Formats: sequence, structure tokens, C-alpha cells
Amino acid sequence: MKLWIPDDKARIRHILDKQVYGMAPTRIIYLIATNYILGFDEALKGTAAHFVQADAAEASKAGTLADVVERAFA
Repeated sequence: MKLWIPDDKARIRHILDKQVYGMAPTRIIYLIATNYILGFDEALKGTAAHFVQADAAEASKAGTLADVVERAFA
């Protein structure tokens, strides 16, 4: 990937925009996760489109995880 996107910041942005997705069951866990993942660089703070607050465990138990994922990341 370094050969394809040689600029470090552009490569990190590409990874966060295209390859990393996350769900957090509560607002506090969402904030902790996004601050931990994106907090090291001010320019990346707005790159949280693929991080959502949704309880994947409960949706999985209820058999609705596919619907939750579709709504969150469509």
C-alpha cells in the first residue's frame, strides 16, 4: 500500500475512510474509541463516518445485525 499511496497522511486517511469500520454500543464507548483511534492527529478528527453508535451484540442476538450494519454503513 505504501507504493500505491506514498504519502503517510494520505495513506492513513485512505485506510480510515475505506478500510476501518466500527460499532460501539454506547455513546461513551463510541467517544473513547474514536478519540483513541483518531485523536492522534487533528486533521483526522472529522474522519469518523465509519464509526457508529450501535449495539452489534444485541442486534446479533436478535438476528438483526445485517439490518443494523446496512443502515449504519450504507
